[in-house]
Amino acid sequence: MEFSAPDQPGQGWARLAAGNTLVLKPAPDTPWSAAVLGDLIAGHTDFPAGVINIVTSSDHGVGALLSKDPRVDMVSFTGSTNTVAAS
Repeated sequence: MEFSAPDQPGQGWARLAAGNTLVLKPAPDTPWSAAVLGDLIAGHTDFPAGVINIVTSSDHGVGALLSKDPRVDMVSFTGSTNTVAAS
């Protein structure tokens, strides 16, 4: 799972190149940029369905649920210390 990290902008793509999948979960208050990115990826790349996943929700607890899922091997965050502490 990947939460975008501007201090390391290529880290998600490197993981994709290594055969991993990516889940982008934007902040509940700003879902549209991620939705547009998902639309661009779906319409203009050759990534198979399910490789890049965009999860939007108005529920602020969804990120914590995703990061605690036992199927998730790694999580990378961008956000406040509250975001990290909640996970």
